[in-house]
Amino acid sequence: MAYRRGAALRMVDPFRQIVRRDVDREEARNRRLAIGIVKRVEPSQGSGLIASEDGREYYFHRTGIKRPLTFDDIFGGERVQFEIENNEQGPRAIEICKTSRN
Repeated sequence: MAYRRGAALRMVDPFRQIVRRDVDREEARNRRLAIGIVKRVEPSQGSGLIASEDGREYYFHRTGIKRPLTFDDIFGGERVQFEIENNEQGPRAIEICKTSRN
C-alpha cells in the first residue's frame, strides 16, 4: 500500500489503479470518434438524435454533452463531433462538442 498527499492522507491500492487503467483502455477501444449533424433535439426529454456522416443515427442524452457546451446550446442542424459508445441499448453519442466546418 502507498500513501498519497492531498487534502487528506488516504491509502491507495496499486492493484486497483492497474485494474482501473485496464478498464479505461477497454472503454477507449469500444469508442469511436465521429462527426455528424444534430437532427432533432427533444428538450422535454433531455435527449436527441445525431445523423453521422456514415449515414447512421445516434441517440444522445443531455449527460453526454461535453462541457462548456450545455444541452440548451445545441440546436437542430448544427455540426458536432462525438464519440460512439456501445451499451446495452445500442450505440449512443457521448462527449458531444460543436465543430467548425472544415
